[in-house]
Amino acid sequence: MKLADFILRMVQEKQTPTEDEIPPIGSELLKKYISHAISLELRPTLSVEAAEEIENYYVETRANAPAGTIPITARQLESLVRLAEARATAHGCD
Repeated sequence: MKLADFILRMVQEKQTPTEDEIPPIGSELLKKYISHAISLELRPTLSVEAAEEIENYYVETRANAPAGTIPITARQLESLVRLAEARATAHGCD
């Protein structure tokens, strides 16, 4: 949560971290973590239940949108799938 907050604030403020603002995870530790995750060669697959949840979210979001707007696109649907797979990989799921 701290890392997400840090990154989102940097994006919102269009700034780079100052010397007195240290990221919650050091860059070296993050690099090691990513290298380790890659070395595990996990290839999670999307379960039927997870696919249904994502589909329901996508359909509901589009259905509840005000007329003339597109609240979520097919590209964002693909991003949701990639995020689900990334989360599964981060948690060591196969």
